[in-house]
This record gives sequence, C-alpha cells and structure tokens, in this order.
Amino acid sequence: MPVLLALLASCTPTSPSPLLFSEQTDPPPSLLGDAPPADTGGWTPGTPLPLVLLQAEDPIVADVRVKATVEIILEHDGTLGGLSDAPRALESLAAVEIRGMSSARLFPKHSYNLELRDDLGADRAVALLGLPPEADWVLYGPYTDKTYVRDALAYGLSRRMGHYAPRVRFAEAFVDGVYAGIYQVTEKVELDPDRVDLPDPLPSGDLSGGYLFKIEGGTDGGAGFTTERGEIYELQDPSEDEITPEQLTWLRGWMNRFEDAIAHGEDPAAWIDVPSFVDFVLVNELSRNVDAFRRSAFLHKAPDAMGGRLHAGPLWDFNIAWGNADFCDGWNPEGLVWEAQDVCEDWHQIPSWWIRVLRDERFTGPLRCRWNELRLGVLGDNALATTIEALVLPLAEAEQRDHARWATLGVNIWPNWYVGATWADELAYLNTFTLARAAWLDGNLPGRCD
Repeated sequence: MPVLLALLASCTPTSPSPLLFSEQTDPPPSLLGDAPPADTGGWTPGTPLPLVLLQAEDPIVADVRVKATVEIILEHDGTLGGLSDAPRALESLAAVEIRGMSSARLFPKHSYNLELRDDLGADRAVALLGLPPEADWVLYGPYTDKTYVRDALAYGLSRRMGHYAPRVRFAEAFVDGVYAGIYQVTEKVELDPDRVDLPDPLPSGDLSGGYLFKIEGGTDGGAGFTTERGEIYELQDPSEDEITPEQLTWLRGWMNRFEDAIAHGEDPAAWIDVPSFVDFVLVNELSRNVDAFRRSAFLHKAPDAMGGRLHAGPLWDFNIAWGNADFCDGWNPEGLVWEAQDVCEDWHQIPSWWIRVLRDERFTGPLRCRWNELRLGVLGDNALATTIEALVLPLAEAEQRDHARWATLGVNIWPNWYVGATWADELAYLNTFTLARAAWLDGNLPGRCD
C-alpha cells in the first residue's frame, strides 16, 4: 500500500457510513499495467505549488466578463512572502467571470471562467502551467470537496482508460490581492485538437459533426434544443451564437432518430460509440456520482467521416461524487446510480434513452467485461490508492493555508455526508469509500462476460 495512504488509514473517520478501511492486496498484473505511473499533475516533488495572481479592473461577477490581468509565479520559497520580486512565468491580459450555478450562490470561495487575451483584446492561446495552448480556462476552487482532488481523480482515471478528460494543474491563488487558497487550473471542455478532437461542423454540405453538447439537469441554459421526446440538451461547441440554423436542425433531427431507435429496441451499438459509453458509465458508477447521466453529462457527435456515432464524455464535475453527497444515496457504496431514482428527491431525472441503454444486455455485457479488465489494472485497489496519493502529495503544505482561509474542516457544508475533523480524516474517508464502492461493483455490476 502507498505510504501516505497507509498513514491515513490510521485515522479512523467518524462517519455515519459503516465503511471500514482494510489492507488491500496488490492486483495481479495485466496488459494495462499493475498500477498507473504516479501523476502529480506536473508538480515537482519538494517544490511549492505554482501561484496564480488574478487582478480584475472591476468587481468580478457572474455572466459578465470583466477585464483583468493574470500572472503566474513558478519559483518562490513557499512562504507566500516577497512575491513582488518573484519572477513571473506569465503575465497576460484576461477576462474573468464567476462560474457555476449552486456553487456561485452558496459558497464564498468562487470559481472562475478565465479567458486570456492579447493587447488587442483577441484570444491569446497560452500553454498555461505546461498544458496544451489555449485561451479558455477554468479556475475551479474546491470548497465542499475538502480533499480537493475528487474532480482530478475522475479525470485522471478517464485519461488512463484511453479517453480525453480535462487536464488539471493545482495552484494557490490570489484574487484581487487577497489569498484565495487552492485552485485547480482546468481545461475548459471544447472542440480542439488537444481537447475534444473533432472538427467543427461545416456551415453547409456535410452537417454530420462534430457537435459537443450536454445534458444539464433538464434545462438548456438558454442555449440548446429539445427533442420530440422532450429531452433537453445544452449546446457547448458550436455555441448558440456560432451554430447555424441548418446545423441545429440537423443535430436535433439526428437526436430524434437516435432516441426513437433506442426506444424501439434497436442495438445501441448502431448509434453509440460503445467503448466511450462503457467507460463513462464505469467512472460515474465507481465514484457514485449523484449527477451522473443527468447533469454536466457531455456528449459529442462525430462526423460521418469519423464513424458518425454519438460518444459519451468528456467527464466533468465530480466534486460531490466519491461519497460527498447526502442526497440520492450519494454516501452509500452500494446500489447503482441509474437505479437510484426512487430514493432521489431531485426532480431532474436521467433521460429515458440512457436508462434503456443501461439496461440493454447488448450493452451490459461489454460493461461487465471492461470492468473485469480494468480491475486488473488502472481500477485495481492498489492502483486507485496510488492515484489518490499522487494527487494529494503536492497539496500537503498548501492545504493548511486553504483550510485556515476558509475554515471548512469540521463543518457540514452542503451537501457533505461525512465531516472530518482533519484533512487526513477527509482523505481516509475518500480512500475508504472508493475501495468499498469498487468491491460492491465487483459483485453487483450487471452484465455477463462470456
């Protein structure tokens, strides 16, 4: 067992959940590898986290981007003193706004949409903290997730499983001169050769793809479409301002045909990219994501020249997954997310076509086979513990400043189920929940692997 998590195991979390930490044996080797290499998100052991200094010209608000500057400091002594003399790895103009729905209203630690700009106000693509160059970024500030790593854990697992998921870098941030704590610099989900690698749909002619859109809690966010069966989708890329009427009509018509086909029992494999859907389901189920399939649930449609199928993903927004929700059985390591609607009081339900796919034996067979395969590799107990440890290590010093700034430890913040007195308690709970959840899925995930 990794050293850090062995130490955390000695902290018995006082949780209303019946979970118990237990020593895990190493999984047998496979073609996937016994355990993934440690991924510390570009962090060099023994160095402090990078610093992001965000300064806006006007108060930062939601829905309206204000002019700002952003500076990145890589070399400093970790005390956060004397920063005026520290060398800047980046200085850039930018535009910024508060992002999020419930988090923007409920939490004092805000997250931000950040757009880097040049002197003329145009987008400026920058390899921010070593990530592939782009202008659009998310500065996510973990608040209800007191481990800080739930999002990064889901994204990292998805990438190791062979799919694009947002890459992240942890940093400490100052916003308008005030220390704001640990932030996750994250790629924004969009069509791009280094992100969701699909071409933009043509303005005319072949309208078959690519399209990036999502299911967002039964709304279209004012920028989407509704199918004949009443399912609602929010456009992402092309956006509402960019998509042409012909493209929107084509995409809505394709989704109508897809939903009808699934409703009439056609083989899902004729319409969907099964590997992406299978792995999307597995990470959402392993993490017991209460928002799975119904919120922040991205889909992307490939053009006919690339197979023309509907793909699931990329993954997004796992801060209230991994046992960190007190509703919809989010704390319970037992039970399937897609069968939890009877215990879920949230009225935003999973689209009916998702349920049909999830209950189709032609889908659950590959689902079970893939789970068995991944449990011998990247989703094995030891591999999961190693992945969590690698994410946690860079934060060991900064978490003390963040928790001092926001005073979240020992406090029940919506929608926490477990409330730990220390960071070690919170990490032990995350690790314990994850291993218990995996063990339950071993015996209960549907499907036969012949």
